[in-house]
Amino acid sequence: MSSEMKQGHFGISVRGPLHQQQQLTNQDAWLGRSSRLLRVIAVSDGLGSRPHSDHGAKAACKAVIQAAKLWAMAQQAEPEMLPRLIILLWKLLLGSVPAKDCAATCLFALYHADGRLLCGGLGDGLIYLQSQQQNQPILERDAGFGNETLALGCPHKLDDWVLHQENLDKQAFQLLLATDGIADDLQPDKRSDFIQWLYQDFAYLAADKRRRMLQKELNNWPVPHHLDDKTLALLWQCEDENNG
Repeated sequence: MSSEMKQGHFGISVRGPLHQQQQLTNQDAWLGRSSRLLRVIAVSDGLGSRPHSDHGAKAACKAVIQAAKLWAMAQQAEPEMLPRLIILLWKLLLGSVPAKDCAATCLFALYHADGRLLCGGLGDGLIYLQSQQQNQPILERDAGFGNETLALGCPHKLDDWVLHQENLDKQAFQLLLATDGIADDLQPDKRSDFIQWLYQDFAYLAADKRRRMLQKELNNWPVPHHLDDKTLALLWQCEDENNG
């Protein structure tokens, strides 16, 4: 990655009040990984109607990390190859548990060392990109039909995946992934402010302190009667002020 820029990522997932009351596990998940070649984040929301949705959400995030590594190592791989890899690896990670019992959404973003950003997903939630070129959602709410949520483990086509790719080499940006527990409560005109708050207040904290502070913020979510699990991940790049 460029020596003139620095990158980072972080995320958090907390169990919502409803699942706390019901003594159920958090059905959301997130993961983030980085290497010299790429930086990847993923969030997933397990469908509450499925008995092993928590397993499906965790597997979805793991599948993204593994698929992104394979995709990034290939020469000139088309963006459409990444969802194919995610689907295959997700099913492998489920083991003997039926996919239909593990249905989960899947949102991801990866930033390659050559400056390419690839983000997208399947299902509801929010992907929001702030850069010099744009300040807008890439994916928002549910791309499904009627009450049917698009998800891994549910019937869907490759065209149902949202995919967005652009070159952001040497450009500052912030990209937010959020499950619907957060996305549904964010007013459209407040999304940019929310991302700036996350970046400015949390990006440069020590990991343990950041996790504690974010857990407190999400557990005290300022929306009356909120119930859902809440998960977010932020991927960012900025100028390295200490370079040169």
